[in-house]
Amino acid sequence: MNVFDSIPDGFFNCLASFANHRAYAGCLNAIYEQYNSAVSYRLPRADIRDSLTIYLLQNHIELNEDGTEDLSAGNDQANFIIRKFVTAGYIEEETDDTTFEKYIVMTDNGIALAEFLEKLSKPRRAEYSNYILNIYNRLKYQTNEQKKEPYSLLVRPAFEDAKALSSDLKKLSTSIKKIIETMLHEGTLVSLTENIIKYCDGDFIREYSRLVKQQNIHLYRNYITQELERLKGESFDLIVQNLMNEEKIDMDEAEERVSEMIDSTKTFLHDDYNKIMEDIKQKINTYIRIAIARERMLRNKGFDLKGCVEQAVRLLIQTEDTNDED
Repeated sequence: MNVFDSIPDGFFNCLASFANHRAYAGCLNAIYEQYNSAVSYRLPRADIRDSLTIYLLQNHIELNEDGTEDLSAGNDQANFIIRKFVTAGYIEEETDDTTFEKYIVMTDNGIALAEFLEKLSKPRRAEYSNYILNIYNRLKYQTNEQKKEPYSLLVRPAFEDAKALSSDLKKLSTSIKKIIETMLHEGTLVSLTENIIKYCDGDFIREYSRLVKQQNIHLYRNYITQELERLKGESFDLIVQNLMNEEKIDMDEAEERVSEMIDSTKTFLHDDYNKIMEDIKQKINTYIRIAIARERMLRNKGFDLKGCVEQAVRLLIQTEDTNDED
């Protein structure tokens, strides 16, 4: 099913507004924060209006909409945004049958959009080593409940963790490319040194080190593969039945999906993971070579910053030695 079959027409219009897209995104986040901290799924409309008014005033926002509607007052702008969000399908308005008080309810689509925007503005820091440990621990220390529901509690989580690790490692590979591009434009030894220190002390190096040292996948993947094979052999019918019951599909489709999940997880652990990590390692080495070449070029231009040079080279040599050991 296409995503536009499940969302209202004009769902993205607010974010496509050239004049007000930042204001609308901020207001949606303000509503989501109220919703996230509330006990009830329904929020008094007056409270939402007031929180939007405060957000607009604190951020000195004045909506710039075409039309004849006067939006000069804070409450007028907040009410306009509420109506706009109702039309877009982010929220719904309800009236209490007893008190006749108006309430705001966030729709599933509105919540999903707010969470997506939050992830874009504040990307989570991936703990790459946790994915492998999660798969290993689930399979190693199976509970009675997991043995009864092997599809939803063992096979599918293993597949989802492997898929998530693959996605995050690919993002990491892309981020290194951006770092390399930044390195090419460093104009002074000071900025070059700061770049290197930030890189060597950053979250990436710590997580990468854990992946290739303490939490090396080679320590776990043989056991994981053997256990997945055992499940496929001994519990295949139960796994298929779990999937059929959960998603209401026929046996042929369930058997195909279970086999694909297990085989795909094994393929990632033994083949795809190695390819992605090798690509990352090559990019790290490229970063080091470019940094050293850049340092030499800047030094030859006559910069007299011996301390910066020595510090940069020392960090690079340490990093290069770590990579060679891998």
